[in-house]
Amino acid sequence: MDVTWSSQPIEAARRCAHCTGALPSGTDDDYCCAGCRTVAALLLGGGLQRYYALRDGVGNPVSLPRPGLDRGWL
Repeated sequence: MDVTWSSQPIEAARRCAHCTGALPSGTDDDYCCAGCRTVAALLLGGGLQRYYALRDGVGNPVSLPRPGLDRGWL
């Protein structure tokens, strides 16, 4: 079964190194998106890699905002 994210097929066997979500096919690195890549770099750069050892189970990726949702606080 092909699942899509940003109109790219997902390879079920590969998982994002940060959120553990499925990686889009053709991804060159271990992250599903720029957000996960950035957060992982911040964690590793700050010496906080223990985060990955402490978390347990599958991550919960942030969902995309719904149209019309007030994002002024961002």
